[in-house]
Amino acid sequence: MVAVKGRNRGSYIRGRSVHNQRIERLWRDVNLQVGMAWASVLRGLEREGYLNVDNRIHIAALHWVVLPALNRSLAHKVQAWNHHPLSSQSNRTPLDLFISD
Repeated sequence: MVAVKGRNRGSYIRGRSVHNQRIERLWRDVNLQVGMAWASVLRGLEREGYLNVDNRIHIAALHWVVLPALNRSLAHKVQAWNHHPLSSQSNRTPLDLFISD
């Protein structure tokens, strides 16, 4: 993007944004509750000898079996996030704010 549009355009913030605590918290929760949980499962499979990451068949099987389950976990997290009340927004949910704005 920088190569195409040039520097100092202010198009994006590189690094952490300390002014958007909601998104920082969301990414923390997604990482802890979904990412790390699935990483732990996969490391366990590898440790017990059920998964060989160098085996193309194992990787293909992961795509067919784990990816749909991982996507369901992420969809569940999205639903939970979109329906939780925000005290700073008069207990309206992110979905309410999206629809009304």
